[in-house]
Amino acid sequence: MDILSWAPYNQAGIPVPMDPKLTSADIDHAVEQRGKQVFDNMHPRLVKIYGFSRAGEPASECSGFLYGTLDVIVTTSYVVGPDGGQEAEVFKVCYSDGHEEEVELLKCATNHLPDVAILRGSRSAPRTMVGTTSSMGAIVYALGFPTHANTPSFRTGSVSGTKLGDVAITSDVDSGFSGGPVVSLLGELVGTVKGGPGTQVRLCSPFNLHTFLLQSGLPGLA
Repeated sequence: MDILSWAPYNQAGIPVPMDPKLTSADIDHAVEQRGKQVFDNMHPRLVKIYGFSRAGEPASECSGFLYGTLDVIVTTSYVVGPDGGQEAEVFKVCYSDGHEEEVELLKCATNHLPDVAILRGSRSAPRTMVGTTSSMGAIVYALGFPTHANTPSFRTGSVSGTKLGDVAITSDVDSGFSGGPVVSLLGELVGTVKGGPGTQVRLCSPFNLHTFLLQSGLPGLA
C-alpha cells in the first residue's frame, strides 16, 4: 500500500481523516475536493473571450478573469490573435452567468512581454485577487474554458519550475485555458496561463502581472 505523509499537503486545512499516515488515494481525494471548493469560489470571476476581425472572422478564443473591483478583465496577450495570424479587433465575452457583451481592449503587452492583455467590460469582482509565490511541487488549480467549450472547468496540477517572471506547472490543459488563472490551495493567484497544449504549462507570474497593471494605470494585485 502506498503510504504518504499528509504534512506537505496540509497547506489549507483540507479536511482529511486524522491519521498521521495517509494513502495517496486519501490525499488525491482531499485535493480534488479542495479543488471543487476553490473552483466554486472562483467561478464568478471566469470569463470566456472571443476575438474577431473587423469583418467578423474568428481570430482568437481564450479565457480570462475579473481580477478586482474595477470592470477589468485580465487575459493573455494572444487574445489579439496568434503571431502571423489574423488580428482580432473586436472582442466579445461571456460571463459565468451566461451574460454576453462586447468589450474594449484597454492594453496589450508588446511582443507578449509579459503575456498580458487587459479588457474593459461591465462586471467586476467583489474583491481584488491576492498574488502569491509558489514552491516546487506545490499543488495548484488551473481554471478556464477548454477550447470550443462555453462551460469553465479546473485541472489539478503542480509547480514544476520557478524563476523570476516565469512559473511552469504540470497540468492537463489545452490552449483554451490561455489567459485563465492558476491558483493555490488557498485560492491565491500563482499566475496566468500562457502555455498551449501539453503537460508543461508556462505561467505569467503574479509579479509581472502586478507590474503591468500598475504601469497601465490600474490597481495591482492585493
